[in-house]
Amino acid sequence: MVPQLIRRYLARTFGVMVIAIILFIAGVESGQISLLLSSLNGLSLGGKMALLYGVCFALMVVYFVCEVMTTLIFGRTVGKIIYGISVKDHDGDNASPALSLKRSALAWSVGLGLMLPYLYTICLIISLVHVCRRGASWWDQKLSTYEQFSPYRWWQWVLGIMAYIAPCVVLVIYVVRRFV
Repeated sequence: MVPQLIRRYLARTFGVMVIAIILFIAGVESGQISLLLSSLNGLSLGGKMALLYGVCFALMVVYFVCEVMTTLIFGRTVGKIIYGISVKDHDGDNASPALSLKRSALAWSVGLGLMLPYLYTICLIISLVHVCRRGASWWDQKLSTYEQFSPYRWWQWVLGIMAYIAPCVVLVIYVVRRFV
């Protein structure tokens, strides 16, 4: 159970990390990040927080669309491909596009609390307890889906960890070349 939870966590965070790095680089190159930072200057603390939460919510929507698109194109997210996880419906077939959309929406709202501070942590803890007690997430039980884990050998663990580290290295190289 614990290795599967680790694989699920790594798959989710890998997907978020890859898309976040792509959006960060696109934001820097298009000048949107400097525009955002300059617009924070005249605002009160409440205004700054509202603007930052709005930007974070917009980025979350972009990530959600990217997650659904990769699921529609490849049948699963990039993280699930690397970490050997596939989502199946109650018949054992790959989840349909509509089912994938519903599952992603439930995972983001119930499982991740729409990435809102505090709510995110509470939802993660509740989801972890639910998976440990019942063997499946709430949204998987609700939609009659399940995650199938392919056998994972030692070299796949090494590859998975390297795939997790590689985007960080790319980001560091980009930042050093761009700003130093």
